Amino acid sequence: MIISNYKYNLNFRIEKRKSGKEGAELPINADIPFCGKRIFFFTGHRIGEHQWNKETQMVCRNNFNQAEVSASDINARLSKIRTALDQVFASLEHYGMTPTPNNVREGLRKELDEERVTRKTVAEYYQMLIDERDEERRIDPKTAQWSKPTSTKHKTILRRLNEFRKKLYFEDITVDFLEKFEVYLIQQDLTNAYVTQLMKSMKGFFNWAAKKGYNPCTAYNDYTPRFRDDSKKSGRSNRFPLTIEDLEAIKAFQTPSQAIDRTRNVFLFCCYSGMRFGDAMQMRWCDIINDCVDFVAEKTNQRIAFPLNNFCNAPAK
Repeated sequence: MIISNYKYNLNFRIEKRKSGKEGAELPINADIPFCGKRIFFFTGHRIGEHQWNKETQMVCRNNFNQAEVSASDINARLSKIRTALDQVFASLEHYGMTPTPNNVREGLRKELDEERVTRKTVAEYYQMLIDERDEERRIDPKTAQWSKPTSTKHKTILRRLNEFRKKLYFEDITVDFLEKFEVYLIQQDLTNAYVTQLMKSMKGFFNWAAKKGYNPCTAYNDYTPRFRDDSKKSGRSNRFPLTIEDLEAIKAFQTPSQAIDRTRNVFLFCCYSGMRFGDAMQMRWCDIINDCVDFVAEKTNQRIAFPLNNFCNAPAK
């Protein structure tokens, strides 16, 4: 074992589930506490509870899991993870880096990268589900779980996932990843309503993979859509804040009439000042005293005063 000044430990445990079926195989996770923090790292294998030795933290000899991986191969994998973890902390100490859940997890993935090619990716499991549902529809469309449009929607999700991230594994599916993927879909000019449908459908895939025993990670259950589905009001209502560059472009845009110019100026004044549109329309020149705006807000009936900045002065004129 490599000696490191960082305090860390490693225990292999099988993940027990309250709702799991009796006799079902359970994920073997690496429980890694370090420096007051802790991460769980999926080893890539599952085993039955009766085949696991808690004391040695290894699979009992002469056993195979349902994927027909032998005890010796699984135990060899656990040994490699232990060695890789020593290398990760030694490297962090060498470069003077503070261990964090992210760099420890990423370091482990990097050390074990040569073995990841033998595992199926999220895309491969997703394709497995799509093929399974398409076969059901081919045999008997009336009893098939998916209609053709539903299958097309899942194929769209798979294509977008492949565009967004290559070689994606289930342990990569975190709340942060799902939030970034949602933003990516919005940036592809998809509506809020359609993106919401895609994200819900993808969650259905994660549930399927979990029930099948392919997906040991449940972080996706903590994810909630970032963008509101406004489909009842409008089919295309993605909302993003305007940047200073956007406002400058609006300001410089040549309009065909003075009426549009005045409307544009009111809009810019509201953006730069934070004033509500209704209050801006009610404002009079007498409300501006010594380069300060002093008025009573129509909505709250409260007096508000603020100085005019350089941005507000131009539209006001």
